[in-house]
Amino acid sequence: MVGLGIKGGSLARALRSPDPSRRLIAVEPHRSTRERASADTIADLLLPAPALAECGIVVLCAPVAEILELLDPVSQQMADEAILTDIAPVKEVHHRDGSLEGALPPLEYADDLENRRCSKAIKRRENYRKQQAAAAEPPSREEYTHLSRIHAAQDHPGFSGRLVSELVTSNWERMYPEQENVPQKIFGGYLIRRAFELASINAEEIAPDRPVILRVNRVNFLQPVRLGDKLHFVSRVVYMGSTSICVEVNIERVSRDRVTRALSNTGVFTFVNVDQGMIPRSVPPVYPTTYAEDARYLEAYRRNRRHRAHQSSRGRFRAETSAERKDENTIS
Repeated sequence: MVGLGIKGGSLARALRSPDPSRRLIAVEPHRSTRERASADTIADLLLPAPALAECGIVVLCAPVAEILELLDPVSQQMADEAILTDIAPVKEVHHRDGSLEGALPPLEYADDLENRRCSKAIKRRENYRKQQAAAAEPPSREEYTHLSRIHAAQDHPGFSGRLVSELVTSNWERMYPEQENVPQKIFGGYLIRRAFELASINAEEIAPDRPVILRVNRVNFLQPVRLGDKLHFVSRVVYMGSTSICVEVNIERVSRDRVTRALSNTGVFTFVNVDQGMIPRSVPPVYPTTYAEDARYLEAYRRNRRHRAHQSSRGRFRAETSAERKDENTIS
């Protein structure tokens, strides 16, 4: 293993074996990284420079530009029958003139339907990036006034509103072979189903009647979940509209050896409170208290306003289209 960065270190941990016939030799030029790796005992031997004559398989774990520089010195030290591979994140080389070597060819679209799907995918990606950038923006004057009223209400004598800190639900779950999709990895659909179920239970804590799913705002897959991982699901009610309930779910994975702990998935679900006749009913407000709760509340508040503006524009467009058709029929 040449290189013990994020990818190289993770691969080294996954390849560690109690079998004495297998040895893992790691090459890492940085002393501080070698010391951390030695403390974690992720390799049988740690070296500052390549010494690979006895290795049957050599894996280069570095950026593409560094791999190109390593190919010649590493291959000269390897045995003739040894295998050389890499885990480079991309398979292209940028030349100084800006051209690409080994770049994947662009997709070709055969008909209008495929072109529309491509356009929608690009638009969704652009909208998501805009939303991420907008979430980091400070509150506007109107938003600041809105948050100030929410915090001021909590100081009134006899305040009995629901704090968002009280509307948090969590559970733990171990991943078993029944949830396996590809080798050693868990089916993403199972994770989202479990997240939705927890979000639904969480929404029931505040809904006066019955919460039903209105829309899935977003689902993010940040890194794969593996067999044996322990998952921590945390669901939070972050915002209440007039009849809607916005719930955010985070999934954190803890590897079996407890070395890796990271956020694997996030999701936002919106429910609507309905009565027995499926008629939307009002819901009580919720009150954030901390900075983090304010940030989540404000992001959902902005998302709700964008959705309402979009629905309003669609309604106006439909009304205008209907009026134009009536005029055309009248003229004809």
